[in-house]
Amino acid sequence: MLMIALCLVTLSANAQIFKSRAKASDKSEVKFTKQVDLYLQDKWGVGFVLRRESSPSFGWNLIGASYMSGWHDSDAPKKFGIVNARLCGLRFNVPIYRNIKFYVDVMPGYSYVYRESLIPSKYQPRFGGSTIYEKVSHKSHCIGLDSSAGFQVLKNVSIGYNYTFLATISDNTDNIHIHWGRVSVMF
Repeated sequence: MLMIALCLVTLSANAQIFKSRAKASDKSEVKFTKQVDLYLQDKWGVGFVLRRESSPSFGWNLIGASYMSGWHDSDAPKKFGIVNARLCGLRFNVPIYRNIKFYVDVMPGYSYVYRESLIPSKYQPRFGGSTIYEKVSHKSHCIGLDSSAGFQVLKNVSIGYNYTFLATISDNTDNIHIHWGRVSVMF
């Protein structure tokens, strides 16, 4: 259902773009924007997006990549990480006041999740002693979707909320939902 809604929005946006081009619109409106993201919660992440701005209120997120991991020893980059590759998304801007804009964007793509954890071993000492743990690695290939909303507070800086949805395709684990705070710098 979400993909159908995205397709309808995309077709509508394309119709508006082609209509404006038919009127010999100014080519100076079309530009490329590079965006560097910092994701924060009890974990951290970094990302990059290349966007083609078709108008002041609409842009195509052409390609994106990000890496997300943890702060603590139990979920440090060696033991936990999410690698994202995103393609063909949309970004909508609504001007509020001067350089302040409200934005919404969405980018589908692929994600790879790895996690290393320790679980108690089946073979424990019979009479006391310390618990024996086994190292277990989990790896998942996922279809991912990043969606965000927030405010572009300066011409080149935005802050907002990012929701990452991961639907696993390589094992029988549940879908993953991750909520992030996001700070972006655009140039």
